[in-house]
Amino acid sequence: MICLEAQTRRFNLLYDFSLLIRNKKNNLEELLVETARIMPSAFRYPESTCACIEYGGQQYSAGKCQTFSCCISFPLELHDKQVGLIKACYHEQLLRGGEFFLEKEKLVLEILSHHINRVIERNEIERVMKEDREKISITLNSIGDGVIATDLQGIITRFNYQAGQLTGWKPEEALGRPLEEVFRVVTARTGKPLSTSIHRVTRNGKTVGFKSGTTLVAQDGTRRRIADKAAPIRDPDGNILGAIIVFTDVTEQYQSELALKNSEERLNTILSNTMAVIYSYKIKQGRPVVTYINQNVKNVIGFEPDEIMQNPRLWRNSFHPEDVSIIKTNTLHLLKNKEPVHFEYRFKHKKGHYLWLSEYQKIIDSEEGDMEIVVVCREITERKQAEILMEARLNLLSFSYKNSLEALLQKTINEACEVLESPLGFYHFVSEDEKMLSLVAWSKDTLKGYCKANGKNRGQYPLAKAGVWADCVRLRRPVIHNDYASLPNRKGMPGGHVRVIRELVVPIMRQGRIVAMMGVGNKKQDYTEQDVQIASFLADIAWSIVEQKQREEKITYMSFHDILTGLYNRAFLEEEMQRLDTKRQLPIGMIMADLNGLKLVNDAYGHLVGDEMLKSVARILEKSCRKEDIIARWGGDEFIILLPQTSEKVVNSVYRRIKRGCEGAYVKDVPISLALGFALKNNISRNLDDVIKEAENNMYKQKLAERRSIRSGVLQALLKTLGAKSFETEEHTQRMQGIALKIGERLGLSDPEMARLSLLITLHDIGKINIPEEILTKKGPLTKQEWEIIKKHPEIGFRIARATEDFAHVAEEILAHHERWDGTGYPRGLKGEKIPLLSRIASLADTYEVISNGRPYREPLSHDEAIEEIKKCSGSQFDPDLVTIVLDILGKSADDL
Repeated sequence: MICLEAQTRRFNLLYDFSLLIRNKKNNLEELLVETARIMPSAFRYPESTCACIEYGGQQYSAGKCQTFSCCISFPLELHDKQVGLIKACYHEQLLRGGEFFLEKEKLVLEILSHHINRVIERNEIERVMKEDREKISITLNSIGDGVIATDLQGIITRFNYQAGQLTGWKPEEALGRPLEEVFRVVTARTGKPLSTSIHRVTRNGKTVGFKSGTTLVAQDGTRRRIADKAAPIRDPDGNILGAIIVFTDVTEQYQSELALKNSEERLNTILSNTMAVIYSYKIKQGRPVVTYINQNVKNVIGFEPDEIMQNPRLWRNSFHPEDVSIIKTNTLHLLKNKEPVHFEYRFKHKKGHYLWLSEYQKIIDSEEGDMEIVVVCREITERKQAEILMEARLNLLSFSYKNSLEALLQKTINEACEVLESPLGFYHFVSEDEKMLSLVAWSKDTLKGYCKANGKNRGQYPLAKAGVWADCVRLRRPVIHNDYASLPNRKGMPGGHVRVIRELVVPIMRQGRIVAMMGVGNKKQDYTEQDVQIASFLADIAWSIVEQKQREEKITYMSFHDILTGLYNRAFLEEEMQRLDTKRQLPIGMIMADLNGLKLVNDAYGHLVGDEMLKSVARILEKSCRKEDIIARWGGDEFIILLPQTSEKVVNSVYRRIKRGCEGAYVKDVPISLALGFALKNNISRNLDDVIKEAENNMYKQKLAERRSIRSGVLQALLKTLGAKSFETEEHTQRMQGIALKIGERLGLSDPEMARLSLLITLHDIGKINIPEEILTKKGPLTKQEWEIIKKHPEIGFRIARATEDFAHVAEEILAHHERWDGTGYPRGLKGEKIPLLSRIASLADTYEVISNGRPYREPLSHDEAIEEIKKCSGSQFDPDLVTIVLDILGKSADDL
């Protein structure tokens, strides 16, 4: 067994290591350096031990490990790939025979490797999360408009770079402040404060545009005209979580409008230099007719000004069909109320793709009485796409909280297809070796019948057999095939598969490995590099959420399972009991099992052996029960099996299988013994808690009936283990009992006291079961440290005896059997008659047996020499009265003993 001092050193190492992990100030490198420094203290020969950790191309070591000849090591892993090594080495062979390293030393190293792996994984997760946050920040800060998000109380939760430029607030200063404090808006005409509309948005759930003439007052007093809107942020169930404001500095636009009023010459100058599309039109015979359009229209939508002027229908026919109603509604409002309107819509570029445009229209009455509408139009495609992507990300995050991983991936590909206007979409996982592809999601339009092939097949597909759509894995970059039919190396599609016209496929990378791929197809226009960025953004977000979802599912698993045995835990079972407690589930069987002797095993062999027994019991229960049965660890050594819709006959059958499963099952020579009891619920009115109590009572009845045989089995296992590693043999016990019982007879001890004395002799050195064998059998003198370890065995024996009802009445005598008459003994230094009588008898009998029969560290003495030795110790080590009795007994005949 493990030396207590060595075990203490190992516990100290693990404790120090846990402090290193808890110290948030320590980075990974500092943790590795300190761990390598303290590791040698856990080994039997710290001064001859070298510890080394290899990670990230660096080596952290205590000493020069290359000069050491005997090593043990465990890998450091990240995502099942070895990224380093932790090892310990001895300079030379320090033991005679056997393993250089103890199993417990190997276990310590394995524990360290396991927890370092956790730290490495945590660092990696933090790095990925940091990258995600940076990507979101980059996206927001790339938008040309100011973006501010708030919670329901109007507290700022997100604040982009452009918002800071316009308001004068630094993002880190603005976050956490009320919106009204940072985003100060007033009317341009009166300077009176305006409501930000946030509370109206969160209360009514409607998008609200700012009033005309809204002015933003920056922190330094600068005033800017702004435009755009506030919209609610919702979760998948439609609940409002907060609001988002997207605003633009339209001061230049406002100045342009003033210029239109003041001077035609100034207007022409502005129109020739502005980046916006500015045009005007009149209503003739109920239809709009363009009267002016600036040159910038070609840069924005690709058409020459003359093309639009000569073809009045061209502008109207380029509106996105879904946005025609928005344009008509705003135009009617303008004509009816004579108030400016601002709206956004999609417009088809001359090349065929759609752009997002933002229009501001205002009526100008000429001196002649003609009515003309002047329009300032800006392209906002990037801003709208950023809003859509940000909204998609929020939707996916919210969706992931209440839905499965498969549903999340389905949602992701649907979002991608909607944003990229692609009816065909798919999402594949890629195997670790990047040789196999696994389809996990088709887009909803594909599943509705767009593709007649087996769209729900989740089997693996070899990359080598995949068509050009898998080139993103082979080339390790996004691929665009805008003319799919012309590809020379394309392969045929399976029967029923839709004809592919064009496609875009992007890989998802993690730590240099492709983990997944997402593809969309058959967009009406060619895919562009901008589409690649959008698809990559959505795919990457999806995978990050997948990883988060997988971690959450792991946490959920741990919350309902017992970590040691892998069985369900009590919390899960109690929920299942409530769920299954229905008439339809009757009859409901309940089996309770209790592992006999666990506390005794823990005290005698240590908790690791006790844990092995619990895990062995779990495997026996799993093999003995049916798939539909629910097995849970109810308490420390108790298990409960819930058997819904089960007759008494079946419960009995499971009960017997468990009994048979325990037969011949051992851990450390200790037989696995379960006390079992069962009960049945046949009536819906009966409470399941009462059924558990009945099963528990039946279990305790069996436990009482088999108690003595169980204790005897554990005791025999303990004595067998002790005898195998020391000189505490059955013969030694018999010789001790021979002289001890004779002393008891001379003293006139009662029968119960004689029985206690016999049990004390049997168990007096049981505490040595935790003393290392090399110390117990050492031929030379013990070192000071070894002697201190030996002196612990009475206390260990005391705990073992106290753990067992049948042995508890001799625990005090076991604790005191090495006390001395003069008070110099151990562990408590008792003196004289304060030492229990039976302990004094055991001490005298033990000493006589040892000096008469010898040990590796001393030769046996003759009968006369033994008598002299006993006399010398009378009054110091031994009770003088007992010595007198022993000398009288020994004077008759040593052979009689």
